[in-house]
Amino acid sequence: MFWYTAFRRSFYATLGSACLALGYAEYALLPESSLVAAMVLVSLVGLYFRESRWAVLSIPAANRLGALVGVLTLFWAAWRMGREWTQPQLLNTDWSLLLVALLGPLTMVLLPAKLLRRDKHVGDYWWLHGLALAAATLAAAMTEDVFGFVFLLLYVTLAVSNLRLLHVAHRIGWLPPLPGQPFHRVRYMMTTPSIRWGVAHGLLLVIAALFLALPLYLLTPRSPIPPATFGKPRIEIGYAADQMLDLTQTGYLHSNRTPLFEVTVQRPDGSPGQLSPEQRWRGRELRLYNSGRWEAGNTRLPTIVPSTQTSLPWQSPQLGPQQLLLTFHLRPGNRSFFLADPVAWRANQPTPIVSLQQGRPPLPWQWLGDGTFYADLEEAERFPYQQYWHPADLPDLSPPFVIVEPDPAPLLRALTQNPLPRLQEYADDLIRQWIRTGRLPADLIDPVLQRPRRQYHGQLARLLCEYLRSEAGLQYTTNLRITRSDLDPIEDFLFHSQAGHCERFASALVLLLRSQGIPAQLILGCKGWEPLDQPGRYLVRHEHAHAWVECLLEEFQPPLRPGMRPVSRWLSLDPTPSADPSVSPPGNYWLQRTHREVQQWLRDYLVEFTPEQQRQAWIVLRSYLGWLAPWIGVALGMALAGSTLYRLWQHRRRPATPPSRQPCAELLACLKPLGIVPLPGETIAAWAERITARMLQDNCLAPYADLPLTWVHTYYAERFGGRSFSIEHWTALRQRLQDLSHQLRQRPAITANSPTS
Repeated sequence: MFWYTAFRRSFYATLGSACLALGYAEYALLPESSLVAAMVLVSLVGLYFRESRWAVLSIPAANRLGALVGVLTLFWAAWRMGREWTQPQLLNTDWSLLLVALLGPLTMVLLPAKLLRRDKHVGDYWWLHGLALAAATLAAAMTEDVFGFVFLLLYVTLAVSNLRLLHVAHRIGWLPPLPGQPFHRVRYMMTTPSIRWGVAHGLLLVIAALFLALPLYLLTPRSPIPPATFGKPRIEIGYAADQMLDLTQTGYLHSNRTPLFEVTVQRPDGSPGQLSPEQRWRGRELRLYNSGRWEAGNTRLPTIVPSTQTSLPWQSPQLGPQQLLLTFHLRPGNRSFFLADPVAWRANQPTPIVSLQQGRPPLPWQWLGDGTFYADLEEAERFPYQQYWHPADLPDLSPPFVIVEPDPAPLLRALTQNPLPRLQEYADDLIRQWIRTGRLPADLIDPVLQRPRRQYHGQLARLLCEYLRSEAGLQYTTNLRITRSDLDPIEDFLFHSQAGHCERFASALVLLLRSQGIPAQLILGCKGWEPLDQPGRYLVRHEHAHAWVECLLEEFQPPLRPGMRPVSRWLSLDPTPSADPSVSPPGNYWLQRTHREVQQWLRDYLVEFTPEQQRQAWIVLRSYLGWLAPWIGVALGMALAGSTLYRLWQHRRRPATPPSRQPCAELLACLKPLGIVPLPGETIAAWAERITARMLQDNCLAPYADLPLTWVHTYYAERFGGRSFSIEHWTALRQRLQDLSHQLRQRPAITANSPTS
């Protein structure tokens, strides 16, 4: 009974761990799937305690229940797909992947329906194991979290240990065979503690399998195709390739080390150039904000002068004595190009950005008239492009320009729209406080417009940026949360959660600037770089992604003549705190830091093990093996020598193995050449009884007929009964066995496998 209890306990634990892993993996994609997993777990607990007391359903009734549950689940899946079609929430998920995810609840609800079946045979248990394996496979395809991998490891360990007990249960007779198949029930079965208590042994088997599979995993060529993404758009420290930025997402920010692009920097003489560690890489501009979402929009900015020349044939521009040549190599699939910021150009100079195609002259990018450039994105991904760039003395300011339109306000309206009146009240209170304390001039506010005067826009913008960065009590965090879902995410960020990442800091500054009539836009790009093996070569990864702010300023110094337009510049502002990011406020910092590091390792080497990461892993492994290899050889040699010496010492100390340790082997060796062998699945005791009955029919062998049973019973008494027999006793039995063998050699073989008469 103890064995059967252990088998049932591990069996139900295996099914429960599979449901737990799948429910956790599908939580972000299908929250209702987690609810289904919870209900199935409760059902499994109830069935575990009640199944042995009463049978619930007959076989036909259980099959009908399973069919009904499957049909209801399919109806739910159809409704879920219809809602996704009319109200899309999973913008980042392909329909085929959504269909795969919808199989999760169906797989889980079939488990209790199958368990309710009365008189389950061994095939039903294999069928349930198959369902659990399907659930675990779906979980493995969707999980990206540390706890998800822990749940999968728990399932594998429990499944391996229970499969060992399943074999024992079937052979002993606790589980009936498949209908229509004969069953040979064994009377005795020798087992070890590793089988009776199989969880620890199962874990050892799983760990051993992982170590054996690791070299194969590292040697398998990686596909350049990115892995399929299940669920909502993943919140990660990475460049957002979509045309929309969603600030309503919550959860942990996952670092993404996938490369974005490589850039080579050269001086005019061809020598390698250097970049600032804080170098910004401009990606794209987002100008329209609504309910926590940024979009690029189709807005056109005012035309500016001076402009560049786009005449052919193209010649390289002359931007200054510190001019650098930057060559970009984009990784495919980014759907965006990048430029060193601020983009430098000069009046009447050729366009500073060109595309390179083999066998063709450089093709200059098109000047759009508003300070931006246009190029074919597909060509930019397929071929390298170059940017002639000059490090600015003031790296936060763009080159000066003049707006051509007499009244640019209509074109700048998109950059001054603020949909949150509460932010204007917030900024007005700050301005009044700063005027009282002397941080802003007393004549800052225009009495007619009730807005800050344009000549003070730069001073106010820098003060608001510094306030958000260091004075507002806001924290940088990689654990994004929204405490008030009824508010706009920026309102919640400023007044309630007061913690966010660069996109929330930058978005708050953009809206605060707009509330005071200062044109501003959100810039997405990257900041920083990673050096490569050659001087002047740099790698920028997704984890370098960053967001900052640009606001349009007018310079009123020196005084302008009547009718002359002021000179304008774009001012770059970064309100994100420069301190190292923390994962939520302190308290359990070390635990969360460990969680983040383990999560990053799983993402790098399991979820998104790219060809580049595989190459880097082999480089690191070879660097370690370079100086560790001799010591590893010495350690293995010493371990082998020590193990050999220990075994020899143990062999000398251990007394000779008594014959009782191998009695059945001696008995079988004596009788096997004569055709007297056990049937498949037959125990030694049953075989000895059959041989005894056969030997009693032969007058010459009848005196030895008691020998097989005496031999086996003596072994059982010593092995399992705790008795101890002398060497003389076994010597006497062996002598009789030799006499029997001599007698058999003088007679024809007795076919013990034939049916007895």
